Amino acid sequence: MRDYIYIPLGGNKVTAWRNYFNLWIVFIISGFWHGASWNFVIWGALHGFFLTIEKMFMKNILKQLGFISLIYTFILTVLLWVIFRIETMDTAMEFYKSLFTFKNINTSPDVSAKAVSFLIIGLIFSFFTLSKYGLRIQNFFFEREQYSNRYHIIATTVSLILLFLSVGYITIQDFNPFIYFRF
Repeated sequence: MRDYIYIPLGGNKVTAWRNYFNLWIVFIISGFWHGASWNFVIWGALHGFFLTIEKMFMKNILKQLGFISLIYTFILTVLLWVIFRIETMDTAMEFYKSLFTFKNINTSPDVSAKAVSFLIIGLIFSFFTLSKYGLRIQNFFFEREQYSNRYHIIATTVSLILLFLSVGYITIQDFNPFIYFRF
């Protein structure tokens, strides 16, 4: 997207308003690229809109908020992924409505231990580098000038093991439609 759309449009070497327009267009095209459905176009347009708004005036506000800005970005991204995943806007609106209303609050949801463990693992990995220990681990892997052959072999082996475990876990599930099945 950057090389074939954003840079030919002028990238960031244009006026501020043109740059905002370029960002928005790139994200709309990204929505089209994901699929021939209005929900993808709306998803891309909203991502472009929020990125533009943040670049226009929210950048300094979000910097001052610190950790709260991470929560804002996380929640906004998750809410926008609803539009990406749900096929119709009516269904998405119903999902948002049920998400933010407390109807049937007396009924407890049927939550399995597996769902809870996935949620916990997801939260841990989502905010892992906020701790000093997590940041140190991230820097160990990503802030190196050079890597030894031994490191490459270990990293490749661990990555392949995780890949095979992930694929194996996915394939033994009862029903797991591929997210891009509609294309």
